[in-house]
Amino acid sequence: MKVSAENKIKKTYKHYKFINHPYQIVENSPWPFIIGMCAFMYMTLNGIFLSYGCETFYSINLFRKLYHYSFIILFLSVFLWWYDMINESVIEGSYTQKVQMNISIGMILFIISEVMFFFGFFFGLIFILV
Repeated sequence: MKVSAENKIKKTYKHYKFINHPYQIVENSPWPFIIGMCAFMYMTLNGIFLSYGCETFYSINLFRKLYHYSFIILFLSVFLWWYDMINESVIEGSYTQKVQMNISIGMILFIISEVMFFFGFFFGLIFILV
């Protein structure tokens, strides 16, 4: 029984982007986990900083180093995740017209939800103050 080259490509996960379909199949990425851990560390250290004050926080060398390293790693991770996303869309061409349209619709819905949130927030504030 011969296996055609097309069936081999379909069975290999890495080559799904060559199959003609309108959706993007993403590969696993470490960036969401790394960014989540760095953001958690940075926000936790910010909480410690605000609770105990500047002099106590910076007198402990470990806190100061963790604070600065977590911010640097967070910044680099965000930059590298954006680099991967631009690489997928521009160089690999894995963003089809349907994917681009869905990203645009998602951004429009996000902006609309933010407008409604702020409208509700300020309406509630005005209602309480008046």
